[in-house]
Amino acid sequence: MKTRCRSGIDTKTEALKTGIRMNIKLDNTSFAFQMGLEIEKMEKGHSRGVLHVDGRHRNSVGLVHGGVLCTMADTICATAILSGIDENRHPLTVDLNISFLKPARGKRITADASIVHLGYRIARVECSLMSDDILVARVGATFMIVERKEIKANDH
Repeated sequence: MKTRCRSGIDTKTEALKTGIRMNIKLDNTSFAFQMGLEIEKMEKGHSRGVLHVDGRHRNSVGLVHGGVLCTMADTICATAILSGIDENRHPLTVDLNISFLKPARGKRITADASIVHLGYRIARVECSLMSDDILVARVGATFMIVERKEIKANDH
């Protein structure tokens, strides 16, 4: 049985070719999937996502909303970490700092994330967001890496 992420990558075949974890998918219940984010590329320690902008992504003055860029960066940073850790572990965002450099006006946003540090419990990732090939934001994010069994979705 083939597993495909939203981008259409055959993740099991790709994992065999590259030797990295590629079973990342955005299912239809995830917030990132609902906003239209696609994982375009994954390599060990690196991930790239693409968003084709439409009206729901824009703010009241017609620019891509800053929250959309933050969500995109958070998701793509996490997938970069997932590409380098055991499938029984999962990254949780501890800190995310974004610097908006220019307004995002384009129709296509890309996010490229690379791991700066990957320890057993802590990871640091940097991400660049481009709007139609113009750098619009830089992100630095820190993640805590936990065992999946430690995560309880219903804990409040």
